[in-house]
Amino acid sequence: MRDTRHWAIGLFFLFAASFVVTLGASPTRRDMPGDMDGRPMDIVASDGNTMLYANTVFYGSGNGNGMWVDSTDAIFTIGRPVNEFRITKTYHNGTQAWNVTWKGGQYNYPTGIWGDGAGHVYTCGYTRNDSMRSERLVLIKWNSSGGLVWNRTYNDSEDNELSGISGDKTGIYTAGSRNGHNVFLVKWTFDGDINWTREWGSGSPESATCVWCTGYGNIYVAGWEQWFGAGSYDIVLFKWNHVGNLIWNKTWGTANIDTASCVWGDGTYVYTGGVSGPYSNATLIKWDALGGIVSQNTYSWNTAIASISGAGAGYLYATTGSTLVKLATNGTVMWDSLHHSPPFCPPVVWGNETFAYTYGGKIVRWGTEPAPAISSPGNITYVYGEPKNITWVITGAGSIGSSFPRATYEIYLDGGRVCEKNSWWSGVPVVIDWQLTPGSHTCKIVATDLLGTVINDTVFVTVGNVAPVLSGPPDATYYVRDVYLRWNITDTSVSSGTWIAYQNGSTYWTGTWSFYTQYARLNCWYLLPGIYNFTIVVNDGYGGTGEDTVMITIVNEAPVIIGPTAESSSIVGARGYSITWTIDDQQWETRDYTILRNGTVVATGYWDYGTVAISLDGLGVGRYNFTIIVDDGLGGQARHTAFHTVREKPAEVPGYSPIVLVSIGMVVIAVLIIKTRRKECPNSLRWHTSTSIQPTMT
Repeated sequence: MRDTRHWAIGLFFLFAASFVVTLGASPTRRDMPGDMDGRPMDIVASDGNTMLYANTVFYGSGNGNGMWVDSTDAIFTIGRPVNEFRITKTYHNGTQAWNVTWKGGQYNYPTGIWGDGAGHVYTCGYTRNDSMRSERLVLIKWNSSGGLVWNRTYNDSEDNELSGISGDKTGIYTAGSRNGHNVFLVKWTFDGDINWTREWGSGSPESATCVWCTGYGNIYVAGWEQWFGAGSYDIVLFKWNHVGNLIWNKTWGTANIDTASCVWGDGTYVYTGGVSGPYSNATLIKWDALGGIVSQNTYSWNTAIASISGAGAGYLYATTGSTLVKLATNGTVMWDSLHHSPPFCPPVVWGNETFAYTYGGKIVRWGTEPAPAISSPGNITYVYGEPKNITWVITGAGSIGSSFPRATYEIYLDGGRVCEKNSWWSGVPVVIDWQLTPGSHTCKIVATDLLGTVINDTVFVTVGNVAPVLSGPPDATYYVRDVYLRWNITDTSVSSGTWIAYQNGSTYWTGTWSFYTQYARLNCWYLLPGIYNFTIVVNDGYGGTGEDTVMITIVNEAPVIIGPTAESSSIVGARGYSITWTIDDQQWETRDYTILRNGTVVATGYWDYGTVAISLDGLGVGRYNFTIIVDDGLGGQARHTAFHTVREKPAEVPGYSPIVLVSIGMVVIAVLIIKTRRKECPNSLRWHTSTSIQPTMT
């Protein structure tokens, strides 16, 4: 019995390339670090007007089975160089970031690659061993560094093959054939679990060759079916929703062999590319969301359209054999690279409005670079200390990728180069953040793009300065030894500087101020009483100065002396007598005192703890004045005078001591008193001694 499955697959590979575009909606282009390597080659398009260049980067060997480009323009490819899956990440410049390989069986067939935009890529295919009659579906998840996250296989003892992969925010979709007869669609979760499977068949051989998701819950699967439509092979297109419901399926064909090998959409229309007609010519069909055919074009190229991708609004890129073609969305050919270098075109394409990438064991970059331009900030005026930067935006052929940048810029300040060979990326601001000194400056940027074109822009910068403001003490009178002057400094431009203080025109003190000590302070402790003029000048170091003057009067309180207020006296020869003064003074330079006795200096010294005393021992009879003079060394003096009299001793009776004389005196007084009483009462002594009753005297 004839194996119709393998016969059909053989015809399909004979007439149509089976490489699958594994792309969702084209990522928004965003230049990232790096640049493009290789030698540009001008390629004149067939219309004679469009100029392209291609940079070819040779890497590895084997066919190109799939390509996906992320939002950073990193290119992920999958191929089969030596019976294994080989996944590579390549920067826009052709520099390889990493490559990894995987084997799951004796025979390994990679068929597609897709990324979720969150740093992971997924590859699909199938494996087979000679000991097995069936083929196993394989889905592998990789992280952004090429590390294997997980791999899953699907094997139900049937021959299952995967031909394409795509995805949306709800999961991953793989499409292929089941047992060589039915279209087979599998939805996987991001953890590698099967969400659901769908199978479609008409009883004759069918196969899905590609799948594409709109990102809005619609999944389109394209392929071919045999002996059911208009001819031996017809193009078939299916639309499923994300929960696995078949919305519709459509076929298109001629009386000859017609197959679809790729599918892509722009969110409104769906495009299938393949082969059609008796001469196996390339064909492109445009479908609407309901499955209606908007346009169908067959071209003279005798190979299938193997891959389709977007090329900006209203355009498509397609590959067919050795030709890269740019098409309008109605199928009109804008240009093609046929008959021009490089001599071949790989079958897988990805594109946007600026570039196209093709891959088939070799990555080729196609496109036109816009003329470089610099968006200038214009001339700038600002005050020193304000946050300010200079921002240029360069567009054009800027750096790409993250290795070996070649699109560079240099910065010149006032004619001197201050920044050399830094990389720039198209549309990414170049920000120069520096603090220019007050004055006028010239800032110039010189940029070189990937093609060697040099452009420049000059910005004139004027930096002003706000002078520091002083807030000082008022004119005032101070006591000596109690003078500290402070000025607060406010400067909105500068956070540090110097100051100098002048006393009556002569330099008195200097210092610095900063963000943490925004003041100037003078210690006038040593100034003597008098009138002083202090002027302070503050300088921020950038031409800004501030000045303030204060008049101060310094006075001194004279010492206070507390001493005797009444005259004292003593007997000549007496000892232990003295005069004591108490002295009080709040400010002093010295504590000297002088004591005069009747105008003659009799003592000098240093008073401490507030008291000074002078002894009166040894003074002769007489009246004395004692004057103390206190000097605080600051012009303050005080004096106090105390009087003291020294008297003679009283006279003494010769031979008798004062005690004897007093005793005799007392005896004499007693005798006189007795005699007087006897005269007044002559019988009193008898009455007092008699014991009889005395008669009453009349």
